[in-house]
Amino acid sequence: MSINARDLSWFVAGILSAIAAGFVLRAVLTRLGERRKSGTILKLSLILGAPIAVLAIVLFAWLVSPSAPTGTGAAAGDVTDHAAAAAPQASAPQPAGSMNELLVRLERRLAAQGGTDADWELLAQTYDYMGRPADVKRARSHHLPATLGSDSAGAPAAEPSTASASAAAAMLEGTVELADALKSQVPAGVTLFVVAKAVDAPGPPVAVMRTTISQWPMRFSLDDANAMVPGRTLSSAGAVTVEARVSRSGMATPQPGDLQSVVVTLKSHDRKSLRLLIDHVIG
Repeated sequence: MSINARDLSWFVAGILSAIAAGFVLRAVLTRLGERRKSGTILKLSLILGAPIAVLAIVLFAWLVSPSAPTGTGAAAGDVTDHAAAAAPQASAPQPAGSMNELLVRLERRLAAQGGTDADWELLAQTYDYMGRPADVKRARSHHLPATLGSDSAGAPAAEPSTASASAAAAMLEGTVELADALKSQVPAGVTLFVVAKAVDAPGPPVAVMRTTISQWPMRFSLDDANAMVPGRTLSSAGAVTVEARVSRSGMATPQPGDLQSVVVTLKSHDRKSLRLLIDHVIG
């Protein structure tokens, strides 16, 4: 352990003060106890104690002056050097590999389980940091990129299971109709979404069709080509729900004021024709 100049000075000043106080105390006690020797001893004590007391006073005055050392000696220098060395590490950006790994985990979690608006915004900000503006827009529309994980440091993309790979291709077809009471509220050219979601696997839809509508009724078809995430397809799903929605804003997530159909539940491999009737407004 090192002692800097200021600490040593305080220590010496304290010792000198104690010695001076000792001489003065001895003179006082001697005067009270031995009257006949008091003059000689008192003079000797004052002669020895006075200079020590003056030196202690001068040393204390120097210590409290602005010119005294501030304690920025070796120990303080070590702390400063350590902080300076640590600062660049704290502000340095993460290695690309680390950022890519975090991105892959976030993408896969959203693909498998879905997420909150905050999760999707975090994904968008990560894409923005990595210079992927097109994927930023997809994330803010709650969509994952079609090539999930392709920029992620060679991380393997999710592979469909053997069961889903061997399953026959699924296709859902039908028509979307608009209730008469709502026709005045839907001008031509608005955005229409038809969405299929897996009942037993919460997360992103297994198929999405986005188009603009010019006339009613409108025919639609959904198959594996409409998948949002590789490996999460209509063919790999069991039971699914299908619904249609008119989006006034063009956003993929439902917004107040959008018009929505009833929800139809069926097996993904059913070959019956569907009728989706848009009959209510989202409040």
